[in-house]
Amino acid sequence: MKTWWGIALGILCGLLGAAVIQLASSQPRGSAVQLQPPPTPLPILVHVTGAVTQPGVYALPGNCRVRDAVEAAGGTVMGADTGVLNLAAFLQAATKTSWVSSSAVCSLPSIRRPIV
Repeated sequence: MKTWWGIALGILCGLLGAAVIQLASSQPRGSAVQLQPPPTPLPILVHVTGAVTQPGVYALPGNCRVRDAVEAAGGTVMGADTGVLNLAAFLQAATKTSWVSSSAVCSLPSIRRPIV
C-alpha cells in the first residue's frame, strides 16, 4: 500500500512541477501600463510691494519661496532691509509680501514683469 501512495505522490509532484514550468516560461499577456506624468501645479499669484525694483503681482510656481518672489520683482533697491523677512519661507496663493523698506518676491523664470 505504501508503494501506491508513493507513486501517486510522485505523479502529483510531477504534474505540479510541469505546471510551474509552464507558467514560468509562458509569455505575458496584455499590454504594459503607461503612466501619466504628474499634473503640473497651477501657478500662484503673489503681490510684491516695498523696496523692490518692479513691484506688482507675479504668477509663480506653487513651491516658491520669498527669495524667488524678490528675484521676480527685479531684486531689492539700494538700502532695502533684507533681514525683515524670512527669505526661505514658502509663499501661499493670494498673499501680499512687503517689507518696511523692501518687498519679498517669488519667481517664475519665464515671467520677469508684473502681470497686472
